[in-house]
Amino acid sequence: MSLANLWLAISTQARDEFRTRRQQGDQYSGPMDDDTYYVLDKISDQEVVSGLFATPTLGGKTYITFSVYLPGEARVRKAIDDLTERWPGHFIVLGAWFMDGRQAGTQWELDEEGERTGNVTGTPIYPIPAQAYRIMPPINVYDENGDLVSSTPATSNADLRDINLLAGQASRRFA
Repeated sequence: MSLANLWLAISTQARDEFRTRRQQGDQYSGPMDDDTYYVLDKISDQEVVSGLFATPTLGGKTYITFSVYLPGEARVRKAIDDLTERWPGHFIVLGAWFMDGRQAGTQWELDEEGERTGNVTGTPIYPIPAQAYRIMPPINVYDENGDLVSSTPATSNADLRDINLLAGQASRRFA
């Protein structure tokens, strides 16, 4: 079973409902079901990781992006598809990758000897949306004194870059 990583943008409303359920435990009676709670509870280091991304407002909702690690492509797809179906407009998948860097749904192209060529085939199960760059933090440049010299915001998906790689995780392939 392969570990998959996805970038999942969650509306602040859904995040707040998750926090309420976590705090209230068995006393909780709100709209968040067990399956949604289970998936969101798998997000590790929520406060630290979410701070690595920008928090865009899209369609009147503010989104917080998390890097989520879940086992297996089929399980990831079912869990995330269920989330987006149960909570329409509150979850945006910004991409999903395996630990080897390729997008979930793709396979390595192999040569005659069975070695990877570096190319991939197939279609990503979660294509990167055109507005994904909006989650990227600006590229900040500091001088030798630690003072901010420049801050350049992302302006397109060409500005996507790796954030929060686990030890042993290959760089994500954004194209």
